[in-house]
Amino acid sequence: MRNCLLSIVFLIAFCPMLTAQDILILNRALELAATHSTDLKLSALSLEKTQQSLKVQETALKSDFDLSLTPFSYSNQ
Repeated sequence: MRNCLLSIVFLIAFCPMLTAQDILILNRALELAATHSTDLKLSALSLEKTQQSLKVQETALKSDFDLSLTPFSYSNQ
């Protein structure tokens, strides 16, 4: 009986130290899922690549201009 009582006291005293998992709230669980998701990481990299490509194309459009001058003529008749 005494051994059983000591075992119960020991388990009650040290039970919080023996937990292997933390209790997660929904926000923390979603945050962990977002940071560790390979699909989200690949999507973010794809988005960044597309944005860089768009910047390159916009820069190419800005530098592609044509300048043509026609001489001005004046006649005093």
